[in-house]
Amino acid sequence: MSTERPCVGIDISANALTVAITYVLDQRGNPIPPYHLDLDDLWWQRLLDLCTPRGIVVCEPTGWHYSAPVVQLLHDYGCEVYYADHYAANDIRRLVPKCGHKSD
Repeated sequence: MSTERPCVGIDISANALTVAITYVLDQRGNPIPPYHLDLDDLWWQRLLDLCTPRGIVVCEPTGWHYSAPVVQLLHDYGCEVYYADHYAANDIRRLVPKCGHKSD
C-alpha cells in the first residue's frame, strides 16, 4: 500500500484559481501545465475533481476574503491545507524557470 499523498498547489486570486498538480503526467511523463479555474464557473466542482481526500494542498492566497471559501471547501473534502507566503513563492519562481512570471 502506497503512503504517497498527492500534492496540489493553488494560486488564489480575485477572479480565478491556478491549480498545479504533482501527480498528473502526460503520455511522455511530463507534468501537465496548471489548470485555470474561473471563479464565475463551477470552480468548486472542478477543484474537487483535481484534488483527492487526504491530499496536501499549498495555497498562495491573495487575501483571506478570496481564500476562505477555497480553504473551507478543501478542509470539508478532507485535504490538509497549508499557506505559502509570497516570499517563499517568489523564491520558487526564481529557482524554477518554468514556473512563469507572477503579475499580481
